[in-house]
Amino acid sequence: SSVKDFSTMMELSYLELTSPRKDTGLVHAYLTKVKAHLALIKKNPMNDFRDSLTKVLYHNDPRTPIVIPTEQDLNNINVDRILEIYKEQFGDAAGFHFFIVGNVDENSIKPLIEKYLASLPVKVTNPHYKDNGLRKITGNKTFRFYKGADQKSIILDLYHGTLPYSEKSALEVRMLAQIMTIQVLQVIREKMQYIYSGQVSGSLEKLPYAHYTIVAQLPCGPENVN
Repeated sequence: SSVKDFSTMMELSYLELTSPRKDTGLVHAYLTKVKAHLALIKKNPMNDFRDSLTKVLYHNDPRTPIVIPTEQDLNNINVDRILEIYKEQFGDAAGFHFFIVGNVDENSIKPLIEKYLASLPVKVTNPHYKDNGLRKITGNKTFRFYKGADQKSIILDLYHGTLPYSEKSALEVRMLAQIMTIQVLQVIREKMQYIYSGQVSGSLEKLPYAHYTIVAQLPCGPENVN
């Protein structure tokens, strides 16, 4: 905000956390707009591919992350439940950190901090992650997806598994992906000239369980897929 509107910014911050406003009409108008776009989204071969691949990866488990929602998914949205989740997450300021940067006078803003931040509700809770047991499909699998008229293809080569988490290992996984990207570009694109471009991404996550994922993306012509 501007310096003169700092007080208003603090007040709005307090209200955003403590008094979210329910506007059912606005939500329904937004969902109507999304439904109108669903058909266009599904027509894009890449979107449909990612949606289908995700379902295969999680063996069509009902808990599979949604890439493209169905109209029924949108109809199932409960505005009251959304508001309830919001209040659960933001109605408790325990552990929140606020960083105030800029042209501010420490003494003059202290009363505003006490009024709008120090008064935020704090509950004695111990939030924790719950592992719902959802896992990707295992083994050496091949998924082929055919759609679209353009002469272009993409290969996603995915590796995943469990691995004890540490910051050192997480850094090493990211570094490995960067090294693999260099190799993909130098060998498969420049030397072999089989792909248009390419990259490898990698991550090691701690929650909800310790696991790694490495994905190589190789866009190419249909004649070079095999």
